[in-house]
Amino acid sequence: MHNSLPSKNKQVACYIHIPFCLRKCLYCDFYSITDLTQLENYISALCKEIKNYSNLYSDKIIISSVYLGGGTPSVLPIKNIHRIFNVLKENFYFKKNAEFTIEVNPGTSLKSKFNQYLELGINRISIGVQSFNNKDLTFLSRIHNSKQAIKTI
Repeated sequence: MHNSLPSKNKQVACYIHIPFCLRKCLYCDFYSITDLTQLENYISALCKEIKNYSNLYSDKIIISSVYLGGGTPSVLPIKNIHRIFNVLKENFYFKKNAEFTIEVNPGTSLKSKFNQYLELGINRISIGVQSFNNKDLTFLSRIHNSKQAIKTI
């Protein structure tokens, strides 16, 4: 990780869109795809993009927060999240105690992943629970039920 820059540098939040989902939800307007065969290609392109942006901005900003959103970032294997974070940390300066957030879907959340997220430095989880009513969840085409949502929380 880069050393801290002087405080005069602008603090920014970094949003990284992970467009992969197991199923496209009825209400979702965000770009997402269900073809997970493209995952490795996307991660490679994303890492190249991070490096390209670092050439433009790394000496001007300090990242105070990283948010992995989507789609469903929790469908990513841990190795891919690790790869993204390594490229970020190798190419940008971070605020001490920066916030690292990942969106998780109760249908893709495994307890073992939560421990791995913590080991990677993820210190905040945003859980996608739109309802605890199973009929509503079915209507919204969510891949989890209310029991899974409660267990995830």
